[in-house]
Amino acid sequence: NGLSTSLDELRITGGEPLMSKHVWKLFDWFSSQQTDMKFAINTNLIAKDSIIDKLIEKSKNIKDFEIYTSCEAVGAQAEYIRDGLDYKQWKKNLLRINNEANISGLHIMMTINSLCLFSITDFLDEIYEIKELNKKKRPAVSLNLLRFPSFQSPLALPDHIKQHCRNNLISWYNINKNKKYWHDHEKASIERLIDYLDVVDAPHRRTSNKITLWRDFKTFYKQYDERRSKSITVFPKILIDWLDQIPDTNIEGCTDEDILILAKNEGWITKPDHKNIDDPLSKY
Repeated sequence: NGLSTSLDELRITGGEPLMSKHVWKLFDWFSSQQTDMKFAINTNLIAKDSIIDKLIEKSKNIKDFEIYTSCEAVGAQAEYIRDGLDYKQWKKNLLRINNEANISGLHIMMTINSLCLFSITDFLDEIYEIKELNKKKRPAVSLNLLRFPSFQSPLALPDHIKQHCRNNLISWYNINKNKKYWHDHEKASIERLIDYLDVVDAPHRRTSNKITLWRDFKTFYKQYDERRSKSITVFPKILIDWLDQIPDTNIEGCTDEDILILAKNEGWITKPDHKNIDDPLSKY
């Protein structure tokens, strides 16, 4: 009873809350109480219709309820980035929650990685269409910069691709920035990303050199494709052409001494330090 009278907000993050019977008991508790406590959940919104129906119905008896979900690209590219995502289902459920549920906030947490840059403006367009449809600033997006693992950071991309993506984002932002349903914090986050792609050169201070990052990128996504039956060819030609130029990493037959020499020559991080750089990354 003590917590129920002193907490300002109770937020359930994960696994997937909608798959837990105990979370539904919390919905019932909130429905039975006269409380000003905010209730929030993180959900991937990949749920069958009956569960979304239940979520909508349960929300109607809660005074202050918010939902957080995640995505940052569209279609096949979104499904490639987030294994297991069904983008059409996610968007259908997002629309239903936005239109039918009793919610005080609907938040989309975008993880800004190297691959989402190729359709990020399409994604922002689709989210704005939902805002415009309901004439509200909901749902809201937040742009969260990925730094680890380093090879998945947007800063790991070669300069010509990074500049290509940045130019596309600038062009889009100049056209869309004055639309009335954007929050100020959303516009500030987009401006920060544009600045970040230009000013900052490395995800964090102990990042391996670019050659190593690129080989890690290729090795990871090659294995990802094989193990998850995917194909990175859902992304534009400019990315695929660059990937084809990166030599495969092959250390088969190498001794420990050979690997240490290679690590030294390429600047591998053999003793990671996960503290983020203070300057210039601190402002991001």
